Amino acid sequence: MARFEPIQYKITRIIQETPDTKIFDMVPVEGDIFDYKPSQFVSVILEGEEKNPRAFSIASSPTDKKKLQFVIKKEGIITTKMHEELKEGDTVKLRGPFGLFILKDGETKDVVFLAGGCGIAPLMSMLRYGMEKGMKNKFTMIASFKTTEYRIYHGELEKLSKKENCDVEITITRPKECKAPWSGTTSHITKEMVERHIKDIKNTAFYICGPKKMVESSTKILEGLGAKKEQIKVEDWG
Repeated sequence: MARFEPIQYKITRIIQETPDTKIFDMVPVEGDIFDYKPSQFVSVILEGEEKNPRAFSIASSPTDKKKLQFVIKKEGIITTKMHEELKEGDTVKLRGPFGLFILKDGETKDVVFLAGGCGIAPLMSMLRYGMEKGMKNKFTMIASFKTTEYRIYHGELEKLSKKENCDVEITITRPKECKAPWSGTTSHITKEMVERHIKDIKNTAFYICGPKKMVESSTKILEGLGAKKEQIKVEDWG
């Protein structure tokens, strides 16, 4: 259930994940972390910006009772303040959780996540939840980033890919701009890329999150492969 009265949270850790993205870990100043479902979001309220709350998906899993985690891309007034002014030990206020873009308990189908950039945040919440709950579904994460330097959670994804029921494919869309060598896929998400991870299209649930154009193109790919609208859950921005 969403809490409409803001709750004060303390920032316990900040990680510079990519050139324009930081990961923030937070814990409540008092009490326990509120209950939430995988990939729900909260409104973050900064001191002095009470009239300008900003919504962020929760990237941590509800099974993690030690912290809430957020992926924050520097791209506007509020996120710039968070990047440039906030430090470990500072506090913010959170209101929530909200949202229906969630991985349902009791899901029996295989699950394919399609992520674009920091759209990976809510999908990581779902993937982490599925892995930590010991769900037997086959999980696949297909994530698209600009260059190797802009990969989010690449270390954790590499570890998860070694699990029997978890496949991961990272694709880079601007390989010529990479500072590090890259021998993987170099394109936006394609039909062929998705198709090789699907055993049974009718027995697969799809979750897509990223920029609007990426979500639209990915949806068309899935529909072209025969996925029904009720199998495809989306969340986009921009």
